[in-house]
Amino acid sequence: MLNLNKYRREDDESMNLMPLIDVIFILLVFFMITARFQNSAIPLNLPRANSGVQEEKPAILTVNENKTMDLDGIPVNEEGLEAALMNLVAGRDEVQLSLACDRDLPFGFVVFLLDTAKIAGIENIGIRYESDNP
Repeated sequence: MLNLNKYRREDDESMNLMPLIDVIFILLVFFMITARFQNSAIPLNLPRANSGVQEEKPAILTVNENKTMDLDGIPVNEEGLEAALMNLVAGRDEVQLSLACDRDLPFGFVVFLLDTAKIAGIENIGIRYESDNP
C-alpha cells in the first residue's frame, strides 16, 4: 500500500486564504462600479409641463390649550369646524390634514378633532410634534 503521508509537507496544514481574499476583492470592485450608476451620467435638461400633477401641502389645523383653532391661518370655532373641513374637501379627491395641537390640550378634544375630520371626509390625518433629538 502506498503511504501518502510522506509526500505531505508540514506547512500544508494551514488554511489557504487566497480564494477568500479574491472573492472579497471581486465583490468590492462590483459594488464600487454599480454604485456609480445610481445617478445618471448623462446631464439632462428636462422639459417643464403645466399639466403635471403637483403634490398638495397638507392643510394645518392649529389648536392651543384654550381650544382656540385656526385652519390654515383662518380662525375657526368648534361649531364651524366641520363646515370648514367640508369646504376644504369639496372638489378634491384626497385631502391631507395636519394637526398641530398644544401638549396641554385635553386628549378628549383631540379625539373630537380627529372624529370631526373623519366625518368631513378626510382620511389622511397627521399629527405634528417636536422631536427631542437635535
